[in-house]
Amino acid sequence: ENIVGKSNAIQDVDSKIKSIQGCEMNHAKTALSSASVISKNAIRKKVCIPSGLETYLKQPTVYGGIALAILYINVLSFGALMTAYLVWRKMSLVQIGLWRGISALIGLLGTSVYHCSVTKYSTEATGQWAITLQFTCLTVCYLSLYVTNNAFSLALLIGGVCTSRVGLYVFDISIVQIMQELVPDGARGVVGGIQESMNSFFFLISFVVALFFPDPKDFSILVATGYIGVGLSMILHTFGVFLNKNLRL
Repeated sequence: ENIVGKSNAIQDVDSKIKSIQGCEMNHAKTALSSASVISKNAIRKKVCIPSGLETYLKQPTVYGGIALAILYINVLSFGALMTAYLVWRKMSLVQIGLWRGISALIGLLGTSVYHCSVTKYSTEATGQWAITLQFTCLTVCYLSLYVTNNAFSLALLIGGVCTSRVGLYVFDISIVQIMQELVPDGARGVVGGIQESMNSFFFLISFVVALFFPDPKDFSILVATGYIGVGLSMILHTFGVFLNKNLRL
């Protein structure tokens, strides 16, 4: 009986030791998790990444959104910079206003083109041919700056800009559609706000570049900056959206 009593006592001691060890392990795990959370928060504070931007970067549509924002650096849009350049090229304000209106109408045609395209192809494929079309049109615009014949050069420039509006509008709509379908409801406001901020940021960059190159003779530099931006957008969309198997509507 003494032996049985001693064995029971030993078992009780072992169970108490195991329970104490389990409690210590739980406390250690809790401490480690708390330390990891604190370290992550410290890293975020150190890097200074805003919570809204962090939410934006976590979305599956981040590459498409960045590609859309970069397009705003392009000056070939009948905006203030291009209008000043055309005036310098001896084009009358009446002609510029006329071509601006035609460009806007062609751009609105892109909404119908988008509707026809998505009935046959996916939204990703629609965005891909749209950004490719815009890049091709801007290639013609960039090369037109080196044509010696003034009339032919202007015809290539204006024709390329007007045609590129179809690609721009279709690409814009396709990216917005992808965001509406893939971004969670609770994050759409944050993602949309960051997207508009990025659009404005790259639009501002075009004017900053113009500050460094204000001479109309250097307009080719502004065009080259936008041309490279559109090429980068095409690359981002190709590999981040079109060829991304995890991103399918």
